[in-house]
Amino acid sequence: MPTTEIIGIVQFVKRELLPIEQLWEESEQGKLAKVSRAQFDAYYANQESGIGVWVGGAELLLSSDRTRADNARTGATAGSHRSRFSN
Repeated sequence: MPTTEIIGIVQFVKRELLPIEQLWEESEQGKLAKVSRAQFDAYYANQESGIGVWVGGAELLLSSDRTRADNARTGATAGSHRSRFSN
């Protein structure tokens, strides 16, 4: 990627392969994924199952505008933030 930006981190909770209707229910009718039923149905059109990825512990590192300004000023890149993360 020629340009990247890290704006936050999340903790991986679980990943599940589910039938489409069950995935919709597990996402609390799109509330967790922040999508409408129409968006969900369009994305999963002609699919029998889908993968849900649950995350938690979201942490915003910097606002997007501030990150861009700071990176421009300091020359910081995504790689320079790597020490904050572990595998």
